[in-house]
Amino acid sequence: MLDRPELPRGLIAFADDVVLLSPTLHALKCQLKICAEYAEEFSVSFNPSKCKLIHMPAPHALPVAVPPTVRFMNADIATAESDKHLGLVIGNITNEATVTAAIADFNKKVAMLRAHFKWLSLPVMYQLFKTHCMPLYGSVLWDLSSDTTDKFYVAWRKAVRLLLQLPPRTHCSLLAPLCSDKEPRTQIALRYCKFVRSLGSSSNDRVQQCLAIAVAGSQSAFGRSLSAISALFGISRHQLPSSVPALPQDEPNPDAGFLRDLLYLRHDRTTCAIPGSLTPQSLTLEEINYCIYHICTN
Repeated sequence: MLDRPELPRGLIAFADDVVLLSPTLHALKCQLKICAEYAEEFSVSFNPSKCKLIHMPAPHALPVAVPPTVRFMNADIATAESDKHLGLVIGNITNEATVTAAIADFNKKVAMLRAHFKWLSLPVMYQLFKTHCMPLYGSVLWDLSSDTTDKFYVAWRKAVRLLLQLPPRTHCSLLAPLCSDKEPRTQIALRYCKFVRSLGSSSNDRVQQCLAIAVAGSQSAFGRSLSAISALFGISRHQLPSSVPALPQDEPNPDAGFLRDLLYLRHDRTTCAIPGSLTPQSLTLEEINYCIYHICTN
């Protein structure tokens, strides 16, 4: 097919998933015409019933009427506010809706984990929790400066209490040390930093250009997250694409260590003994539960 350098280009493709990005309706029709010509020339089939037309207005733009009908492969393309592409929802969707959907999916996985594996010991349960419930695909695109994201951190704490069978009022400061892990805010922040570094090392000019715009101070969710993460780690936003932030050293928490031993003891009093004078025979199950409740809530 002949190259057409005079026509506007904007395409994101992965396997058979294609996204066309167009600044104007005319540009979109030109792109669709190219797709139709390509389909005819190379015997490729596009399914217009699976296509969605999403109009994304500029910030503070005047309201626009219903987008005009756009035809492709002899059929009208349906309009939508948002749609999924490669597992991510794109379009006119708020950060609150995105995080709320992620929390709903997270809670569903936690419930499934608890229903089938609640008998597991602490380290095995938490490792399974991190593997099954914490991938959080797409979380690097959340607005990490928004208070809405705090709702996920609350959901994480509730999940850990539930899976480890801790009292609902267990102090938040005990949960991460108990699991020998970072706070959920830090976990997501580190994941975001890794994503930014991957963008910074990309050989794609467009990726580098978008990253430069965000670092320079764009008002996008990604740009606001850059500001929030740089403030969290106390470094310049310009350093994030090329450096690994230094994490503050966690203070030892003796209560968390003792609580961990009690959970081991509760899990299997006949085979798990904790250092010191406490043995499986020296505490009843009621006494162990009382100690756990006392440490968690006082």
